[in-house]
Amino acid sequence: MYLRQHMLTEAMAAARRNGRTPRVALYVCTKASAPDPGPVFDQLRAVARVRGMQAGAEFTDATGPTIPGRRGGFMNVLEHVQHGYADGILCPSYEHVSPDLEEYEEVLRSATSRRWFVALAAPETGA
Repeated sequence: MYLRQHMLTEAMAAARRNGRTPRVALYVCTKASAPDPGPVFDQLRAVARVRGMQAGAEFTDATGPTIPGRRGGFMNVLEHVQHGYADGILCPSYEHVSPDLEEYEEVLRSATSRRWFVALAAPETGA
């Protein structure tokens, strides 16, 4: 949680120092029981607006929880951010990145080393 919050704070400040609104790509990993990500993307856009972020491209996977590197949508959102089209990603909760906390932390460390962030609509509890 602290790693994610630190990188989010730094990236937001850097964007503002450069005279622009921080940009986020939206990412949702749906389950077979709720395949339409539209309402979730609407909620994420509202969260981004309230937090002073500019919401951009939307990426999704309909695979349910799997290893992040095996999901096409997740790989696409990473590429989008790494090419500079967004400063980070915004998703509903950490489980959308990975329900496995070790995999999730690995994604956060990768983000930190590459100077982008993961923002969550529902932050971790810290437990």
